Amino acid sequence: MLIDVSGSMHGLEGWEVSLALSILRSSRGGSHVYAISSEYREITDYLRLRSMQGELSAVISSMDTGTAIGPPALAGLVREHPEHAEGRHAVVVSDGLDLGDPAKMAEGVRALRMLSRSILWIDPLLDNPGSSVRTDGLLASLPFIDSLVSRRDLLTRPFHEAFRNGVLRVTSYRV
Repeated sequence: MLIDVSGSMHGLEGWEVSLALSILRSSRGGSHVYAISSEYREITDYLRLRSMQGELSAVISSMDTGTAIGPPALAGLVREHPEHAEGRHAVVVSDGLDLGDPAKMAEGVRALRMLSRSILWIDPLLDNPGSSVRTDGLLASLPFIDSLVSRRDLLTRPFHEAFRNGVLRVTSYRV
């Protein structure tokens, strides 16, 4: 799971952390969670140990608030830890705002998709009815994303059920 902790996602960290904890509990130790901005850091151990919640906040606060989801975050993660994505379902929580070249972000998402079984992308900006994908990087990455959902969608169709049943489809949001 990748959690966008960049400036544009500020204020959503509590929800994202709760989702990550749910994924970790249901995976029985087989999942990894990374915080991403213009860098990436594994935060799995911080999430597993309640005693480290303060340290988790410090780690996230110390990260750069800029966003480069493609390179170096996704590209670096895929290059340095391919075993964490290989054959697994990838969950990305991000608004898709990347301050770099949209094609570079799409390359990073493509690299992740080549390793993983599927990508479920949760975009909190899609929570409002009638909203649409707003970022060029996310638009460029859509061909490599199996399912694009809002947080609200997760309440009506739990993501674990979608993964278990292989019912991952790209949701039709206006672009």
